[in-house]
Amino acid sequence: YDAAKKERIATAEVGPGIDVPCVSTGHRVSRQRFVDSLSWTLRYLLDCRNTKPDSPTFGGLYLLYDVAARTRLRSDWPWTWGPAATLLLNASTIPGVDAGMGSAELAKVAVGIAEATLEQRIVDPTHPAYGLMLTTNEPGSTYEHGFVNKASAADTLYLAGWAWMPFYRATRDHRFLEATEQAVLAAERLMDRAAEGMIPQAYNMKEGTWSKHMFFETSMGLKGLGALALETGDARHREIMIRFVDHLLDAFQRKDGLWQTMLYGETGVVSSCNFFTKSFGYSAEGLLAVHKAAPDRGYLERAERIAEHILQAQAPDGSWAVRWDRPAKEVGVTDKGTALWALLFFRFYKTTKDDKYLQAATKALEWC
Repeated sequence: YDAAKKERIATAEVGPGIDVPCVSTGHRVSRQRFVDSLSWTLRYLLDCRNTKPDSPTFGGLYLLYDVAARTRLRSDWPWTWGPAATLLLNASTIPGVDAGMGSAELAKVAVGIAEATLEQRIVDPTHPAYGLMLTTNEPGSTYEHGFVNKASAADTLYLAGWAWMPFYRATRDHRFLEATEQAVLAAERLMDRAAEGMIPQAYNMKEGTWSKHMFFETSMGLKGLGALALETGDARHREIMIRFVDHLLDAFQRKDGLWQTMLYGETGVVSSCNFFTKSFGYSAEGLLAVHKAAPDRGYLERAERIAEHILQAQAPDGSWAVRWDRPAKEVGVTDKGTALWALLFFRFYKTTKDDKYLQAATKALEWC
């Protein structure tokens, strides 16, 4: 993109030349292969660090690597730093992993990335999005509009579940616990001020307005809500969590257990199910998180209803299509969705001890 002329110069798409088995059994990956893959992943993540002190996202991670331009892009999506930081922290305790540094140094780097996420929070108590963080810089409607800063309760709470609460438990640093609680209270205020059943998707920092729609991927925020309620046992935290998830279920859940896609607050119209494999992973992950904090509410059964649809759509090689209602030849294979569901089916197995989940998880992980 030519910034001076405001013109797109060229685009390129790079695909990996990787052969995967036509049929996955889930039994072909050794522990050494796991360790080698994890080691490579850790080295890659460490190379993604933003080390520019004058950058507003200093200490975080770049999201993308542009193969053609040989440069790293997009350090402006801080919620993605959370899973990466927790991965680094957990990996520091695994024997045989080689990240190019010692275990103590790797853990220190992980804490540094987690601390960098705290710097992205909106800390002005008078700000409408107080307690949330700048989670995405989304492109405007045209290249001339550049990028628009936004803050999202869902993304902030997802980060809280993936990083702030795990790092609080690991370090007992109360900044992580306090950040999570402020995000949860922000969600409560958001539900109080919005129309009944609405959780606005994001706050537009440039326009100073909340969006007038709610996306079903807002369910990713349940990760943080469930983690805080489980940790503190506080009745208010549990009440906010239940209110949040029930808003989502009332707005989106269908009779077959799947969810519709978007609620438009001004009209009350709800758009139909989009069948995106990755997106439904966030919903199932959120339901599993709130089940831990409130096992008496039936959230596990709702998560399993989603999981059953995903199980039926798994390809023989262990992967899933981007949309599971369409063939992969038409819509492509979802690498992120397959990795996410590998993780989730291991969690389903640990929760239920049902071997069908273990089988699906190992097949998906073999494909990855």
